[in-house]
Amino acid sequence: MKMDVGPGNINVLKGISVLKNYISDRDFKLDPLGLKKYEHNYDAFINDLRSMSSDLTLKSPALYCGKMIFNCGQGGITVEMREGCICLRLVLLRRTEY
Repeated sequence: MKMDVGPGNINVLKGISVLKNYISDRDFKLDPLGLKKYEHNYDAFINDLRSMSSDLTLKSPALYCGKMIFNCGQGGITVEMREGCICLRLVLLRRTEY
């Protein structure tokens, strides 16, 4: 079943899958996006995706970037998109250093 929610029209199942990948990613062990609170609370995750006052929808592109980087060269994304994702990932990793 396909279920897209919120102002970002995010697919719930894909969002949860990408969230799990983020949580298990050692590069994000310090949780720069503040998403570990959703690890076992998918109801809150979905509610925040639906909410107009939550910033979760704005954080979603950062979640997808990690996966998109690995699809580049396999017809997944353009080189420009890959470079943008790498830059975003570096910014997020740099945030964990402070």
